[in-house]
Amino acid sequence: MGTIPRPPADRFWEKVDKNGPIPEARPGLGPCWVWTANKVHNGYGRFKPTKQGRKVKAHTWAYEAEIGPVPKGLELDHLCRNRACVNPSHLEPVTHRENLMRGNSIVAQAARKTHCPNGHEYSPENTRMGREGDRQCWLCKQARDRARQQRKRALARVG
Repeated sequence: MGTIPRPPADRFWEKVDKNGPIPEARPGLGPCWVWTANKVHNGYGRFKPTKQGRKVKAHTWAYEAEIGPVPKGLELDHLCRNRACVNPSHLEPVTHRENLMRGNSIVAQAARKTHCPNGHEYSPENTRMGREGDRQCWLCKQARDRARQQRKRALARVG
């Protein structure tokens, strides 16, 4: 006779340190519950609820165990910015785009900018999309074009 497998919840919660750090950016959230077991290269915890099953994201398992299923089409955002945290109160279901925009990637940082480097607002009238998918200031483009034309005229007069 084999041993009776322990319930997934018992195995899960023994791998959680509920006295983790308090998030600097959001201290009102309280302490992170840090996943102390297996983590993948990007810092997210992984958990295998059953012997035959697949590994799942630890924070997703905790959220679903304590709150309920993540709504279809949404994913969990760590409000604490700690990928190893499994505290359900630190997790919020959001769209993939919202999750990306809340992060600190180069794309997210650029998307949050409201003005070009010269101080012109990125308004619908003043913004064009570049070939690389980046935003370009129309006023700055016009100024560059004028300067290029003036250089051409000056060279034509000299030559």
